[in-house]
Amino acid sequence: NISWDYALGYNAEVTLTANRTLDAPTNVADGDYGTLVIVQGGAGSYTLTLPASFKVVNGGAGAITLSTAAGSIDSISWVKRGADFLVSVGVDFN
Repeated sequence: NISWDYALGYNAEVTLTANRTLDAPTNVADGDYGTLVIVQGGAGSYTLTLPASFKVVNGGAGAITLSTAAGSIDSISWVKRGADFLVSVGVDFN
């Protein structure tokens, strides 16, 4: 799993070299926000599973589809609201 301690920074980057699961960020309060840049490493086509508390815009309910090509760049941005993280996704920044 990928852990994210918000106290260490509100922006982060991860290179996927296998299918991974993101844990909900820790040390966050209502109104906090962050961005995670996701890079496809190796052969690409890796997935990132989001925690149930991540509510993706347009009804994604925690599910996202990433770009699959090796080296492709995607991002998720979120804002904390109550028990949830409200998430926007950007794909294929190449």
